[in-house]
Amino acid sequence: MADDRRIRVVFDAHVITPHRSGIGEFNWHLLRALLREFADRVDLHLYVPSGIVTVESEMDIARHTRDVRDGDIYRLHHQWRLPRLLRRGRYDLFHSPDFMFPFLCPIPVVSTIYDLIPLVHPEYLARSLKVRLLPVYRFLMRTAVRKSARVITISECSRSDIVRMLDADPANVDIVYAAHTLEPGDTGMEDASAGDAAASGHASREDAGARSQAASTDAAAAGTENLPEAQLRPGRYLLYVGRHDPYKGLGLLLRAMAQAVREGLPDDIQLAVAGKRDMRYPFAETARDLGLQNRVLFLDYVSREELSHLYAHAMALVFPSLYEGFGLPLLDAMAHGTPVVSSDRASLPEVGGDAVHYVDPEQEDAFARTLKTVAENPSLRRQLSKKGEMQMRRFSWNETAGKTVGVYARAINSQ
Repeated sequence: MADDRRIRVVFDAHVITPHRSGIGEFNWHLLRALLREFADRVDLHLYVPSGIVTVESEMDIARHTRDVRDGDIYRLHHQWRLPRLLRRGRYDLFHSPDFMFPFLCPIPVVSTIYDLIPLVHPEYLARSLKVRLLPVYRFLMRTAVRKSARVITISECSRSDIVRMLDADPANVDIVYAAHTLEPGDTGMEDASAGDAAASGHASREDAGARSQAASTDAAAAGTENLPEAQLRPGRYLLYVGRHDPYKGLGLLLRAMAQAVREGLPDDIQLAVAGKRDMRYPFAETARDLGLQNRVLFLDYVSREELSHLYAHAMALVFPSLYEGFGLPLLDAMAHGTPVVSSDRASLPEVGGDAVHYVDPEQEDAFARTLKTVAENPSLRRQLSKKGEMQMRRFSWNETAGKTVGVYARAINSQ
């Protein structure tokens, strides 16, 4: 180690894109916590389009990642450019928050693998490039595991898949949980400093008993004018947050919503869909075919402030995903006092604990009954909200950063 007190880490920040996905959110908050709580143990440098730069503050992260664009992490020039840059400095460790890193890296590597959806359930991503090039993807993932000094993943579910599908040594795979990524009343200032990055987030619920008094006051003062669309009545809509890939379960949710409407779901209950539209999956047409054109509002990307207000006024978050490495929206919803209805698949029970109303999203009748029950039962929603606040507190970014530093130390000591 170059310094007895601090580990000199180069972190690949090409995942911090203008419109941060769950991976981008995870690493943005991890970097902030490393700087805030562990600057005495980690000398942090970022690999960005301009090269390798030193960062000492959150503003440094925002400034240096401003030019990162979607897909930059997959550019082939990293294979020769990055090793050359790493050799020029006295660095101890390279952290790749993705499976793409140079095959000939001159220093120890810690890689993060979040999930193995293309390998575990290729049928869920039939139109994705990773599945169309599945042998290449499998080779790259196996190579990443083999060449990493240690592998970080974000749930026991993902760890089991990595060991089973990639023949990884279980002793070499560390679980490091995430935490919530959006605070009640988030003003979006963080995104403005990062280049107007928009992320999928959430807010607190109108009748959330567990929400802090300050957040309640702010949400009430904000009123309906802060909701992305005036058609959404506070406390009278269900909320979906996420992409439109089939495994996310949006199609299953629309069909369950249509069934719930047929079974008498109150006329004023709507569904708000927050997340980037995907032309490969025309769910707006599905909603029209199901007769839900006046019930479902597709919002596309929304700012952090808008997302916070969406959560603040939502009746509940509905998260019907068939597979998740973690499931950040569950904790973000809980942070805002928002009740959660979630799929019972993969890592979601691991994250949600007993604070979530679980459902099998592929059982349409049961899913529809659950939507109707949650919408019509304020007592159940208050109970879920209270449990959610307690569950959310089990996860913190300080703990995430601390465990990551521990992984860094083990990776270096194993060389």
